[in-house]
Amino acid sequence: MEGGVEMDHLDRLESESVYIIREAYSKYDKLGMLWSAGKDSTTLSYLVRKAFLGKVPIPAIYIDTGFHFQEMYDFRDKLAEDWGLNLVIAKSEEADEKEITPEDKLKCCGMRKTQALKDTIAEHGFDALLVGIRRDEHGIRAKERFVSARDQDFRWDYKNQPPELWDQYKSQREVGQHLRVHPLLSWAECVPKGHYVLGNSTRDISEMLVGDKVLGHDGGYHEITRTFEREYHGDLVEITPWNSLPIRVTEEHPILTARSSQCFMKEGVVCKPTCHRSEDCKRIGEKSKEVMEKYNSALKLRRNGHTLSEIGSELGFSETAVLKWCRGSKPRYSNDKIPFFENYEMEWIPAKNVHEKDFVLLPILKKEKDLDNIKLEKGKLHITPGILRLCGYYVAEGSINYNIYNDNKVPSTLKFAFGSHEKEYIDDVVDIGKEIGLNSHQVRKGTSTDILLYSSSLAKSFKKWFGVKAFHKRVPRWLLLLPENKVKHFLRGLIRGDGCVREEKSIWRFEYSTASPVLALQLFHLFAKFGVVPALNKQRQTGTWEGASRYMLQISDSYAPQIGEIMGYPLQRKASLNMSPRAFIYGDFIWLPVRKVEKVPFQGKVYNLEVEGANSYCCNHLAVHNCDVWKYIKREDLPVNPLYFAEERNGKMTRFRSLGCEPCTKPVESNVKNVDDMIKEIEESEVSERSGRAQDKEEAHAMQKLRALGYM
Repeated sequence: MEGGVEMDHLDRLESESVYIIREAYSKYDKLGMLWSAGKDSTTLSYLVRKAFLGKVPIPAIYIDTGFHFQEMYDFRDKLAEDWGLNLVIAKSEEADEKEITPEDKLKCCGMRKTQALKDTIAEHGFDALLVGIRRDEHGIRAKERFVSARDQDFRWDYKNQPPELWDQYKSQREVGQHLRVHPLLSWAECVPKGHYVLGNSTRDISEMLVGDKVLGHDGGYHEITRTFEREYHGDLVEITPWNSLPIRVTEEHPILTARSSQCFMKEGVVCKPTCHRSEDCKRIGEKSKEVMEKYNSALKLRRNGHTLSEIGSELGFSETAVLKWCRGSKPRYSNDKIPFFENYEMEWIPAKNVHEKDFVLLPILKKEKDLDNIKLEKGKLHITPGILRLCGYYVAEGSINYNIYNDNKVPSTLKFAFGSHEKEYIDDVVDIGKEIGLNSHQVRKGTSTDILLYSSSLAKSFKKWFGVKAFHKRVPRWLLLLPENKVKHFLRGLIRGDGCVREEKSIWRFEYSTASPVLALQLFHLFAKFGVVPALNKQRQTGTWEGASRYMLQISDSYAPQIGEIMGYPLQRKASLNMSPRAFIYGDFIWLPVRKVEKVPFQGKVYNLEVEGANSYCCNHLAVHNCDVWKYIKREDLPVNPLYFAEERNGKMTRFRSLGCEPCTKPVESNVKNVDDMIKEIEESEVSERSGRAQDKEEAHAMQKLRALGYM
């Protein structure tokens, strides 16, 4: 910002929160604030202090069920004293008298939480409440607004929710209506239309729906719990990696990234496991560790009064070497971090802070589901190598013929187009048809030959699974999840139909092009099953289809053995070992080096997804993530309830993901000791941070019922 300090993402969230808190305080006669002593409500309390220059003029309501952990009470009392909170205890005397316990969770929560809160609101005359809930922790919470209306019975009034723009909040209320304002819900991280999200139905981000499953950074599929869109006017960050399509995102959108290190042996080269020097580096690293241990021992012995001769004899080094060490010179092999790639750390980095030569990470699809049969409209189809090749032929060269019945087009025939010289492939299609009892017919047109397989049921299924016309071709989820020993037959048919394997300048080249961006992204993942990282790029066509886009997958000679396995004949790498691929597979990720980062002006709609569990999704391959309140806690050095951190319980190191009544809150195994550990664990975890609640885990309907009763 010219003439001032540029605000980062957390600054903007904080500023917006302070604005909403002050707005709520000015609009309502009696504003209250819910405080559970957990991380989110404590962050909210801190924001209230910031909004009013260190004072908290809003009463803090603590709902005491009588079953909380002692650590929660201790933390509550200490922080209330330190921050000068006006603490209001909401407690149900009736529940105590009736001895209601968490054995009946809904009844207990209804009386000890919902009714206790209602009674406290009535007693103190509160007309609005500030709450600090997070829509990324539960699908029910995801439906909330900044200003959320309640009816006279405190229930969520779904017919009377105020419309909200991204920078305006409707705080007026009708008579008898209750409002809850929660400011910690900004989605500054968004993606424009034109980016494809990988999932059970790979589509443009603007077309994704609640309930769709998408690929998260953990390599698993996770359900979308909410979609978002808003108008945006400003700069987008365009990140272009090698081997993949560029992605444009808002500046604060976190990208799963790893910082790279330069090779210590050759300037300008990035350290990576595919480098031909990697084995040498490993040996040097091992030697460095050994030498550094002796170096540190030498300094320690010298401090303890040993002579140079004694030290040299004990460690097996010359007196001259030991003398140099004692005078401050480190050994030649002194870097025990070699090879550097073994020490790369994955982290979520805002897009604006991603740099050239960083690595952006794409998760490998972990889930596999082997199938022997697949359902058709009538009957089922046995999945054989031949059927999978037929699927590949169709995706590459296939189409559908139709019959007209009552003015309706009904798929009737599968059509495959080959060059007349491709007799081997023509015969293969005919033979596969015979295997499943289908009649075929061949039609020659000049230098091409069409093969027709007559089956309305199969034609309808292929249309549903793989689409029609080149731009809409795709791979169905059931095929994406097949193991590689079956996927290779599909890829073999695909490559035969529209791919190319050739020898050029004494090295092997493989290429496959398609007009379908969805198919291109899916094929990228299928090749990764074989350890292959294609180079995917977008090209403009010329000639008949001038101006249209084509997506080219190119695979280098380095992967010749894998391509040979797919094609069914041996191929040997011919390129020099010095020629290592830029991108590579390491651990559970595909590592794509960043080629270029630039800002692009943009005006239009941008989109985001809330994803259950992983809180991330893969867009144009890159793993993108939703922010977490823990980053703000770290920055502001806020006090944290000790229950969030790991300690030994029942012989195991465990912590609590969320805090509540002791009988309803279960610990999880963890080694988290501080906020930094927490951020790292959450970003890498496959499980939602709220999943420690027994209530959420065992009774998925409980939150919805409680919400209907008025408690949220």
